[in-house]
Amino acid sequence: MRLFDLHADTPLRMFAEQLDFSSDKLHISSKHFSCFENYTQVFAIFSDNRKSDTQVLSDFFSICKYFRRQLAALDTPPRYCLSLEDARLLCGREENLYALKEEGITLMTPLWRGSTHIGGAFDTNEGLTPFGKAVVERACSLGIIPDISHASPQSADDILAISSKKALPCVATHSDSYSVTPHPRNIRDTHFRAIVQGGGLVGISLAPQHLSLTGDAQISDILRHIEYGLSLGGEDSLALGCDFDGVSSLPRGIRSLGDIHLLGEELERLYGSKLADKILYQNAASFFERHQLTIKTP
Repeated sequence: MRLFDLHADTPLRMFAEQLDFSSDKLHISSKHFSCFENYTQVFAIFSDNRKSDTQVLSDFFSICKYFRRQLAALDTPPRYCLSLEDARLLCGREENLYALKEEGITLMTPLWRGSTHIGGAFDTNEGLTPFGKAVVERACSLGIIPDISHASPQSADDILAISSKKALPCVATHSDSYSVTPHPRNIRDTHFRAIVQGGGLVGISLAPQHLSLTGDAQISDILRHIEYGLSLGGEDSLALGCDFDGVSSLPRGIRSLGDIHLLGEELERLYGSKLADKILYQNAASFFERHQLTIKTP
């Protein structure tokens, strides 16, 4: 089984708790890597919402340094790339994007929660600010793929419009369907279809509260969101964005990266091995190859 996952918050958790990849506290640890024939992970560098914009900018470089040190200590590190979650660390300066690009950022989730100088997140009714629009446009010019996860519907409209103007696809790295579970963090059908039409990706999140309004999710709830995404034409766009090490709980039956094979087996049973592999690996792998996004190899 192959896996290309679009979102994990492991770097910040490792840095904050001074952990390494051998830790059983992590959803993603080195003992899980051998579970897959081929494993590639997008690791997000998250801007801690408890800290100021300037502090999270400073932390960004410290997190990257610490994380790369942990990867270098592994005998067989996974293939990986980096993303940014919450662009408020730009501190009102577009030019800071260049330093993030130099550190290897390939995807950018501009928003996380509330209103910032970037714009409004899912818990607001606000779109991007003029500065936020300029940031997304500059990111697109640098080849950094914008991500509508955590965006309000208005901000998602703005991000999609900018990416379309720049002839670059858009993604939702860790977002489920609002039509299946009407949680404000989930994306609307119009945005899902726009991502598909633009050749982007939608990664299904394993956050239980996004999978089921009861918050008591299981593998069948993940499958409901995948089935709905397929009904919207997402066969070539669906992927996983598990949000490992960024959620406090996971669906029943999945305790860590090592249990993803259980979801994979259900996908193979329902859709056959070819479509299951597209969702688990090939759609994301093809997207990264198509857009020449850098993946670090062991």
